[in-house]
Amino acid sequence: MFQSVVNQKKKKQQQPKKKEAQLVITPIEHGTAAFTFGDLTVYVDPTGSAEAFANFSAPNYVFITDIHGDHLSVKTLESLDLSKTTIVAPKAVADKLPEGISKEIIIMNNGEEKTFGVLKAEAIPMYNLREEALKFHSKGRGNGYVFTLGNQRIYFSGDTEDIPEMRTLKNIDKAFVCMNLPYTMTIESAADAVLEFKP
Repeated sequence: MFQSVVNQKKKKQQQPKKKEAQLVITPIEHGTAAFTFGDLTVYVDPTGSAEAFANFSAPNYVFITDIHGDHLSVKTLESLDLSKTTIVAPKAVADKLPEGISKEIIIMNNGEEKTFGVLKAEAIPMYNLREEALKFHSKGRGNGYVFTLGNQRIYFSGDTEDIPEMRTLKNIDKAFVCMNLPYTMTIESAADAVLEFKP
């Protein structure tokens, strides 16, 4: 009996541990990125040629931040295989997407949180503060996103200035923050905000 229990314990110890999925993030260009987590593939603001995505599986999800062509490219979306893809976007973006472009379109607006299997997404506001820049990105139109995968939280700012909603983010592990004038913010503003929320 004792020998049998010992053998069972040995067998349990010898069983390989389940491998944790590894998060791999690949910046592609400008605001465009792809990330994988186990069998999950996500594109953020896919733009440019389909060749830029040739090394990735067809995405499970595509997240789009804003209506401008450097974030929403219908031409790029139409060049990708989105037959099994869910596009997640704010309403302003969803209104510009052709019917049947993907399996499903889900609208997410500022402040909303949704869970997609192993992926949790939070829609963070993105907008301009400077008077002369208000015409570029109005509050409520576009989304930044915080993605939670396993124990990692990743922030994509979208086109924004140094807004309070960014500075008060918590427990961010990795951050992709915009900086270009006149449309978003200076390097100094971006750096100062990052020092505040400490990714």
